[in-house]
Amino acid sequence: MPAADLNSCGGAAAFPLRPAFEHAVLVLDGGLTVDGQEVGPGPLGYFGAGRDVLT
Repeated sequence: MPAADLNSCGGAAAFPLRPAFEHAVLVLDGGLTVDGQEVGPGPLGYFGAGRDVLT
């Protein structure tokens, strides 16, 4: 299973994705917003298949 560790001090970023794969994020500290949805630490943020970018 591919994975990436990301650290951010704020601002926006875009990450290319393979639309055929399902995608999710796990926030360990702080939070992030994807498509207007807040994802906080703890629960897995699931984004499913069909995306070509995570912004």
